[in-house]
Amino acid sequence: VNLLFSANRWEMASEIVDDLNRGIVVVCDRYAFSGVAYSAAKGLDFAWCQAHDRGLPLPDSVFFMRVEPQVGALRANFGDERYEDVDMQVRVRERFDDPRLRQGVPWH
Repeated sequence: VNLLFSANRWEMASEIVDDLNRGIVVVCDRYAFSGVAYSAAKGLDFAWCQAHDRGLPLPDSVFFMRVEPQVGALRANFGDERYEDVDMQVRVRERFDDPRLRQGVPWH
């Protein structure tokens, strides 16, 4: 799945760059960081997960909405999706806290 999502990001990369060059603000609700965090949380090597997205346009800023996994589990329909169980979300959260994920981009 990591490779499919990465391929999709590469497919859109030139469009993102074109929009930015035209002065259009691009806002993404998920980007390469999510792919790395989820894939690494499943046990894949962190560096391997990052490798496929190297060279993609970097965002100017990342706004990370931190929600405790136990709080997220209280949402309606939590658990309906494949990766929505508290243990997985704890592992994902740990990967988002990994400083290697945050290199080169300001996180807020």
